[in-house]
Amino acid sequence: MTVPFRIVGLQVAAVGAVCLLMLFSGLPQAASALLGGAVIVLPNALFAFGIARRLSLDSDDARLREARRLVGHGALKWLLSAVLMAVAVSLVALEPLGFFAALTVAILVQMIAPLLPWVDG
Repeated sequence: MTVPFRIVGLQVAAVGAVCLLMLFSGLPQAASALLGGAVIVLPNALFAFGIARRLSLDSDDARLREARRLVGHGALKWLLSAVLMAVAVSLVALEPLGFFAALTVAILVQMIAPLLPWVDG
């Protein structure tokens, strides 16, 4: 499994833990937590799928083109997250604690996971 998919897997596990914690503690925010995590995890999964196809390049020109695409895909990922967040907030009656707790955990995992030695494989 490539590093981007490992990071997404960690995000899924962390968001799942937040949802289970809220579910078993009797808080009504579990559904909102699931939606908050999905706002971050789904675009990251699409991003991971897109870059996993391009990890083995053999020329410098191809690497430069892919680096430019990577920056573009990263911007698209954050734009998609913002759109999903706006849609979720406007269409669903959310419990803010659950939504933002899972969203924050998913972002923190994304920031911390590359620093973990076992994520790099």
